[in-house]
Amino acid sequence: MDKTAFIPKKNVSKPFYKSKGPGLFFGVALFLLVISGLFAGGVYAYRKMIEKRVGILSESLKRAQAGFEPALIIELNKVAGKIDSSKILLKNHRALTPIFEFLQKFTLKTVSFSKFDYKFSKDEDPLISMGGTAKSYASLALQEDEFQKSKNVKNVSVSNLSLSNGGSISFNIEITFNPDFIKYRVK
Repeated sequence: MDKTAFIPKKNVSKPFYKSKGPGLFFGVALFLLVISGLFAGGVYAYRKMIEKRVGILSESLKRAQAGFEPALIIELNKVAGKIDSSKILLKNHRALTPIFEFLQKFTLKTVSFSKFDYKFSKDEDPLISMGGTAKSYASLALQEDEFQKSKNVKNVSVSNLSLSNGGSISFNIEITFNPDFIKYRVK
């Protein structure tokens, strides 16, 4: 008897897709994976290099700090603070010397002063008030003009004019100066 089999011995259907190797998507993914791995390795190596450099610099800093005397540094900081305070004081200091030099230079021989008062405040211009005598009204007018000639004078005001027994003129005068004129300057 012949045996007939219902199961075919050869494959009857052909495969729908025949692979020709890895595809384009797989190649791009593999390339990106390799690049990412190289980048991660580079970052890791850079990090280790930076950590080593920080360690070297930290050790160098410790050696440098050991070379300084902490007491000396504290003392130098105190001195620096005092110097800064002195600079501020000198910058804001006002001196009378320029005013006296001004009066010496610009006062006429026919005028004399017997009273002197000054006002210096932060918010106002420097002001001096003086009382004196002049030989005549003309010499008093010349004196006022002489004071006005100075670039350091803002205003000159003469008041309380009176004729004294000897024929001289008694008066009061106020002179307002520019604030920079009386600031302390080292020569």
